[in-house]
Amino acid sequence: MTIEASAVRFPRTADLCFLKIHFVVGGVMGKIAILSAGNTGIAAALHVSSLGYNPMVYTRNAAKLAALQGSAISSTGVIDGLWKIHASDNLAEVLDGADFIIICTWANNHNDVFKNVRDWAKNNPGSAIRLIVFNGNWGAYEAFQILAGEDGIQKERLTIAESTGMPYVSKFMFDNEKPEQSASLLFTGLKSSIEIAYAINSDAHEGTNRFLSSAYSNVLNYDMVFATSLMAPNPIIHAPLCLLNMTRIESGSEYYMLSDGFTERTEQLVRHIDGERHNLANALKKARTYPSRRNLTGFGEAITSH
Repeated sequence: MTIEASAVRFPRTADLCFLKIHFVVGGVMGKIAILSAGNTGIAAALHVSSLGYNPMVYTRNAAKLAALQGSAISSTGVIDGLWKIHASDNLAEVLDGADFIIICTWANNHNDVFKNVRDWAKNNPGSAIRLIVFNGNWGAYEAFQILAGEDGIQKERLTIAESTGMPYVSKFMFDNEKPEQSASLLFTGLKSSIEIAYAINSDAHEGTNRFLSSAYSNVLNYDMVFATSLMAPNPIIHAPLCLLNMTRIESGSEYYMLSDGFTERTEQLVRHIDGERHNLANALKKARTYPSRRNLTGFGEAITSH
């Protein structure tokens, strides 16, 4: 495996300059398996595709699969254009030859996903497993327990990381009656920085760190996954955005929390509420808090400017 690097700037990405690093195997750019065809999974696929990687999405949802295998995805927002993303409902096809595996499923699905990855890895004994969980919610810890446990694989093959929060805000849309003709993505948020921790890092070439640094301008590494999971911003962000829109939700109006509810003013409110949490901890002088507000970096500007 060789590495090629070059600087590249993409329009309408909040003036972020990414370092474009390609993992090249026999002249072909590195493959990235993305497990989930939800909002975050599709955003991740478009993002890494814009960096020159070759993403492939796994989904068991027939309509989503038809949408991805049909016409190209029309994306608007921080990443514009038409993007053809490969997808399959065959997990082995998606995982085979992947340099990285990105998990974007709901946390309550992690257990089944990790077991399926473990079973595939057992049948592919020569491959290194570089797994990244967006966002963590104890995902890296759970993945380690399953993949490196008594019924797991050799730890020397494993690199498992997780992020504190989702790096993207987006909405994947298609017509259920004609999914193959209508796929689009409203891509409203792309983080400029992320926080990462490893449950295990057996990658002697630091490939995962290089990959993450190619995608985000600032990668902050924590020593343990307890920090990244405890810093998960969902409780701090989701509760105010839902409470402030309770009547809208109860009336049955269409409401997508992170694009409809997340504005510059609500971000200021969330920061203020979290500031009170820190002030209380400081007053007690015994409690340790993690800076959840850092997870808002770049989102407010990106969302409100598109």
